[in-house]
Amino acid sequence: MSEVQSSAQAYALGHTPEASQRLLVQGQLFNPFTRRLLEDAGLGAGMQVLDLGCGPGDVSLLAAELVGEQGRVLGVDTNANVLQIAQARVQAAHLSHVSFLVGKIGQSHLNFLSGLLWRGSRVGSMGCAK
Repeated sequence: MSEVQSSAQAYALGHTPEASQRLLVQGQLFNPFTRRLLEDAGLGAGMQVLDLGCGPGDVSLLAAELVGEQGRVLGVDTNANVLQIAQARVQAAHLSHVSFLVGKIGQSHLNFLSGLLWRGSRVGSMGCAK
């Protein structure tokens, strides 16, 4: 079993369709507060955002609105199924500057990801690895 699979299976709140629905409802409830937090943190046009533990993409989508098309958002999660939901939401919103990766982020991966995203750009990060 891979490290990503074992980490995903260890997620306490589960990966069932009901758990994914719970995350979507939770995102809707917290979106106004999350948006305010991101704005207060200075997230803005042209920034590059790494959303660790992004789930179905609620924070990634908010970040995408704030950074605009000149920015970029990368969401990472250990659950491939929930990332399918996130990707479908991004496609429905016609956002070309948001992408997702399946994986568990450790210190050794951050240098690689920074090379993918940032080359002298302003950077914003949020979330936490599962």
